[in-house]
Amino acid sequence: MKIRCLLLALLLVLCCTGCAAPEKKVFEIKEMRLTLDDSFKEGTHEIYTGILKSNREAIGVIVLREDKSQLPDTIKTADDYAELTRSATVQSGRTIDEIKHDGDIPYYEYNFRSELNYRYYTAHFESKDAFWGVQFFCAKNRYDKNFAVFSEWAHAITFAD
Repeated sequence: MKIRCLLLALLLVLCCTGCAAPEKKVFEIKEMRLTLDDSFKEGTHEIYTGILKSNREAIGVIVLREDKSQLPDTIKTADDYAELTRSATVQSGRTIDEIKHDGDIPYYEYNFRSELNYRYYTAHFESKDAFWGVQFFCAKNRYDKNFAVFSEWAHAITFAD
């Protein structure tokens, strides 16, 4: 009986420690500050400026930074940059939704299939010397549930001068 009580108590403690809400965590990627939660870990990629992945619900963030000096002179705003990246992605064969606005943030959505079906919320930003594409993604069947969180994270992005 004592062993059962001890095992039950241990199980209860283990269950409760796994239920803690995630804490906010700020990630610095070059001059960008992105607030996510502490389930995210930084990764690397040869093309992207930053990769962040969470063990919770297979959510990820991909960050692309392009120096303004490397882009055509016609790219003057985050909206222009969103259209440039959208056009390039469409030319690569993907179907991409039209550019929308989440408040003042231009973004588009698209689906991508690898091992799973993913849906992306790709937000676009301008800093002093660069344009940024920040892709928040998750399994397609969880996208509607995560859209508000992606929007919140996008609106919390800041840039150092």
